[in-house]
Amino acid sequence: MASRLLSIVSLVWLLAIAVSGYTAGGINGSVKDPKGAVIVGAEVRAISAATGETHAGITDAQGRFRIDGLPAGLYKIEVSSQGFKLGQPVSIEVREGRFAEIDIVMEVAGVKEELAVESKGGVKPNSEPNYRSLRDGKPSETFAVEGLVLKRDLATLTLSKGSISFLPPVEGRVTMAVFVGEGELSLAPTLGTELDYLRKLTRQEMVKEEFV
Repeated sequence: MASRLLSIVSLVWLLAIAVSGYTAGGINGSVKDPKGAVIVGAEVRAISAATGETHAGITDAQGRFRIDGLPAGLYKIEVSSQGFKLGQPVSIEVREGRFAEIDIVMEVAGVKEELAVESKGGVKPNSEPNYRSLRDGKPSETFAVEGLVLKRDLATLTLSKGSISFLPPVEGRVTMAVFVGEGELSLAPTLGTELDYLRKLTRQEMVKEEFV
């Protein structure tokens, strides 16, 4: 009796394995670029044509992926990876208890460029009002200066003696000025990388230039 019961249990267990192996399948594959280089971290989605159910996988360091537990049927494959796009739609059939193999090639995504062309009667080139204000502006106010020191980041601009004229504001901001006179520009880096770069360019540790 015990032997018979054991045989029945074994038969049920074997049938369960057989049924499980018979109904489930999967997809193995790789994702590469047009030159054959593997694409790591690409998301691969298998979408069932019958139910619309989606199963997903991620490519590993060798550009390979594995999606298992798929019912038999036809699947549409979608792949997404930054900087790449999938060319023609890819479909694959999964059979019961088997893994289908597929190699996917993704194209490099191009940069989308748009060129806006003005219709007849539109704004002419270089005629935008703010641009013309900057381009054609004339000094409106002039002031005498002496010993004026201006500092910005690593640079120091000293206006020793002369006059400075400001152009009219554009969109409420003064953007341009003209200085006529004597002055000095000095540049003294404090960071090691900046100092090394200045030495490479000028063979000096600081720049000091007078202008008239």
